[in-house]
Amino acid sequence: MALSKTVKINTNIGIDVDVPDAYIKIASIIGNKSEMTAEVHICKSQGGELLQRRTHAYSYKIDGANPIKQGYDFLKTLPEFSDAKDC
Repeated sequence: MALSKTVKINTNIGIDVDVPDAYIKIASIIGNKSEMTAEVHICKSQGGELLQRRTHAYSYKIDGANPIKQGYDFLKTLPEFSDAKDC
């Protein structure tokens, strides 16, 4: 599972670049019974160059879907990933 969306990346020289149809995936998660932290990789394309890493913490419901699914559902609630498509 992953997401796809045009994403704005801030480069290390201070210039914002739009990446059309970026591939957004949760690379890893750590957490406990109530909260997870996901490391999110933003790549140019599936299997493509890693452009940026971001971390996001979200509430975890132990009796809900698996933690990765819950992570993607949470990401789609954030303004930066709203309207992202599942891929």
